[in-house]
Amino acid sequence: MASKKALWGAIAVIIVVILIGAGAYYMTLPKTPTTTVANVITIGTTDSISSLDPAKADDYFSVLVIQNIFTPLLSYKPGTSVLQPELAKNIPSTSDGTISPDGLTYTLYIRNDSKFSDGTPINASTVAYSMNRVIKLGLDPAYLLAPVANVTATGPYTLQIHLKYPDSAFLQVLALWVTAPVDPKYYTMSGPYTGMPITNGHYNVTYWKKGSEIILERNPNYYGTPAITQQINIMFYSDATSLKNAILTKAVDVGYKDVLPTDIPTLKNQSFLKITSSPGSVIRYISLNWKDPVIQNKHVRAAIEYAINRSYICNNVLYGTATPLYSMMPTLPFNGYNVYVPAYANLYGYNPNLAKAKQELALAGYSSAHPLTLTLAYTPTHYGLIEQYVALSIKNQIEAIGNVTVNLNPVETPAYWDDLMAGQFQMAMVGWYPDYWDPDDYQTTFYDPAGTPTIGSFYNNSLMHNITVQEELSTNMTQRVHLFQEAQNISAQDIAFIPLYENNLMVYSLKTVSGIEFDPMLTFQLWVLQKTG
Repeated sequence: MASKKALWGAIAVIIVVILIGAGAYYMTLPKTPTTTVANVITIGTTDSISSLDPAKADDYFSVLVIQNIFTPLLSYKPGTSVLQPELAKNIPSTSDGTISPDGLTYTLYIRNDSKFSDGTPINASTVAYSMNRVIKLGLDPAYLLAPVANVTATGPYTLQIHLKYPDSAFLQVLALWVTAPVDPKYYTMSGPYTGMPITNGHYNVTYWKKGSEIILERNPNYYGTPAITQQINIMFYSDATSLKNAILTKAVDVGYKDVLPTDIPTLKNQSFLKITSSPGSVIRYISLNWKDPVIQNKHVRAAIEYAINRSYICNNVLYGTATPLYSMMPTLPFNGYNVYVPAYANLYGYNPNLAKAKQELALAGYSSAHPLTLTLAYTPTHYGLIEQYVALSIKNQIEAIGNVTVNLNPVETPAYWDDLMAGQFQMAMVGWYPDYWDPDDYQTTFYDPAGTPTIGSFYNNSLMHNITVQEELSTNMTQRVHLFQEAQNISAQDIAFIPLYENNLMVYSLKTVSGIEFDPMLTFQLWVLQKTG
């Protein structure tokens, strides 16, 4: 027995030694790196939220947040202009009968698994109420539903939208925030809702201190793919320098809209940052008030056009964050169709021509004995602090003609927009952010007599109006492209506006952040953002 115990004891010692050795070997193996996804991403901006009611909001950042906390009928695949079903299960089409042969009735089938953050289920009646509410309240974004006669629920989850007239761009409108459902218990027909949003999108709003911070939490009841990041904190900074410092000190993971162009070189040199640039679908221009007797003189408009040095503004004032523009249409293709024509360059050249500008001013009747005085209005902060330097550059370029003085008139928002629409400005610097991705969005506002007062232009050309009507009625994109290009050429001949440049939004983020992808409306889906490390 003693010999057996000794044998088993020896075996036990050997096993222990083997196990210890094996454990030591295991511990020295290289470990597989693990990647963790952060639960919180912090975004910093100098922009602001005016409203989170889909029937009221019509400014860039408000809409960006709305698109992430509500669901429109359709949406865009992240980073593309490709439509996909969202709250509606189908994309209406004439081929399957969900767009009537006359183009006046759109039928959509609403999901049966969506509900608001307070637990209230959403059906076709909810959507009909919400869209009709946008129309009835008639606030800022109501113009987007101008073609709509009424919206009805023909079944629990069947929605019909009836148009006043066929509209070739209406499918794109179905991807806008004005088609998002709102809870009738809170969002009434009496006016905009100002409380904490009752949502149904990828995120819910759990905290909102206006002008300071808003916190979005992943919606556990969202019917589709859940948001990658549990919480998005958005911090609002009072000025571009504060935002830049927050980016440099890593107080925010993502920063944009806006930093000063003069700070861009510093940010580009930071090894921990990456820069994402948006497509150039934002256009900047000078709106000319056609009610003003001075502006009515085409020679004056021509003198201004010949004097403008777009390349200088883009390269020397905006530090390469913009591209010269020679039309009121962006250079980006629309779903594969190239619409842009450099119509102003074709008539007046790509570069300034002061000799021509002097000739035009003389033909307008101005001289050293009878100098011209112009006034250029701009808003000092809405487009960023750099706006004052762009305005100053334009002033200097026009005054370089000789015998002309340009007075600058800075006006803060919202008074700026009120004065603009009231025709108080002779010339005004304005920007256009696309509402929906169709050339019609750049046609109607600029050239239809119902739209031009909203941008302080009051330009009215019956031929342009007829072109707008034709392109809206047409479903042939080749024909529509021809019409849009014709309109661009007429605009340049008339010098209806002074196009300046296409603006790119620059987003500065930690290299560990991914998912920053813009759609053509410059919205990026917060629900695909993630931070690793």
